[in-house]
Amino acid sequence: MILGLNDCKERSVGYVDKVVELFENNHAIMHKLADNIGLSFDKRAIKLFPVLERLEKTDKTRLKDLSAQLGLSSSMLCVTLGQMEKEGLVAREIDIKDRRNTYYSITQAGRVVAKEIMDRLREYIKRLFEPLGEEELKKVCEAIVVVNNALERYLDKQERKAKK
Repeated sequence: MILGLNDCKERSVGYVDKVVELFENNHAIMHKLADNIGLSFDKRAIKLFPVLERLEKTDKTRLKDLSAQLGLSSSMLCVTLGQMEKEGLVAREIDIKDRRNTYYSITQAGRVVAKEIMDRLREYIKRLFEPLGEEELKKVCEAIVVVNNALERYLDKQERKAKK
């Protein structure tokens, strides 16, 4: 069952709870759709892409900073980065001035994998929204802006907490 914002008014459920419910419902629908159009993403791609995307935007990044940016624990991220290093997707460098700092950067092989994942994601999004009319697309764009702004505020808050 697809729920909309009107459900927030019809049921006396708080908006935050409804947003959670909508996202949970959306998640299941998106997986079904991805499988249906042959663009499903394996767990590996879902795990690698955020890390590769962040590393692509910088020359090199400290583990601590990358952890804060992604909202992941340093230990969990370290395991992922270790696997990625073995696969040749990232390079690790220890700061010779302060051995407590470890820097990571994306390799050329990592760039290729990131591009492949992004191309698949773009195709998925394109297929998903092609059937919508102009007004519906406008509403989707506006909603995505609201969600992205909320996510950025949350991540900024998390980064400030991590720096304290």
